[in-house]
Amino acid sequence: MKKIIALLMILLMLITILSGCTDTDDVDDDDLDDDFEDDDPGGSDWTDEGLSIDNGWYWNPEIVILDDGTYRMYVEDHGTDGSSLIGVVVLSSTDGFSWTYIGIAMAAASHPGIINLSDGRWRLYYQCGESICSAISDDGLTFEKEDGTRLDSDTSLEGANVRHPCVVETSSGGYRMYYDTDAEGGGFIRIWSAYSDDGLSFTREGLSIDITPYRDDWPTGFYAHASKPEVLRTSDGKWRMFFASSTLIGSVYKPAVIRMATSDDGINWDIKTTNYEIKAGERSDGNYYGTFDVSVKEIDNAVRMWYCLFLSPEEGFAGDYSGIYSVSKSLDELDN
Repeated sequence: MKKIIALLMILLMLITILSGCTDTDDVDDDDLDDDFEDDDPGGSDWTDEGLSIDNGWYWNPEIVILDDGTYRMYVEDHGTDGSSLIGVVVLSSTDGFSWTYIGIAMAAASHPGIINLSDGRWRLYYQCGESICSAISDDGLTFEKEDGTRLDSDTSLEGANVRHPCVVETSSGGYRMYYDTDAEGGGFIRIWSAYSDDGLSFTREGLSIDITPYRDDWPTGFYAHASKPEVLRTSDGKWRMFFASSTLIGSVYKPAVIRMATSDDGINWDIKTTNYEIKAGERSDGNYYGTFDVSVKEIDNAVRMWYCLFLSPEEGFAGDYSGIYSVSKSLDELDN
């Protein structure tokens, strides 16, 4: 009899343990908060440099550093309340902390990506409707749209509009564009790449980052995504991609963190096993903020990152803590 009771107790314990191993359909978002709640907007072993721009309606910053050491930011401006898209505007800084508004680079444009060409001109890539377009400039301040489009959406391949272009020059002298788009059926986002010899005509290469394979039974309201890729080749020879990412459970804004992947060739990527570089969480105003829209530069053997904090769309995007922040980390410590 004692043996039977013991077996029943063990069986009861196993049922209790297994009942906690629910799938994503049964997970409550509130259960996720504890691992991400922190009033510090910094992340995993990065040095927090604080708020760089106190404007929750500046999205998708792209930073370049000129030969004289001046910082220049291209950023998507949504006005004073987010009700209208002004376009891509330019700001300037001597230190990357304090910024001065210069003017509009490209009206009605969004999701900017910028590259300095070998002839000294600047090419701005941006989302235009269902495509990615480009504009050219001699001074990097005022741009003229180039004919045609650089990459068009193809829902049979990717599921939604192409967006968030990041273009880098390859060692062969060509150009590789990284971009994101919703996957088949929507609900989660993946990162892709395309290649061009001249920076104008791009050919799709395929999937770069996919943190979750497509599921026919994907639960309504749940997301897993990798979006807004930012790619650079650091002085140690590695290609590094920073991107916004949510986990298998929770909405696209909760939790949302910044993660990193590395590559030897810019095509095949390994996602760093550490959960995040920059974390999301609840701030002291009681609101939950996600981390998005990264721009990264290597400076003096260190990597400096600028990123945005957002509320959810339901909460209006911009809150007391919304804005553009910056952090930095030694290149030697980046893979730790």
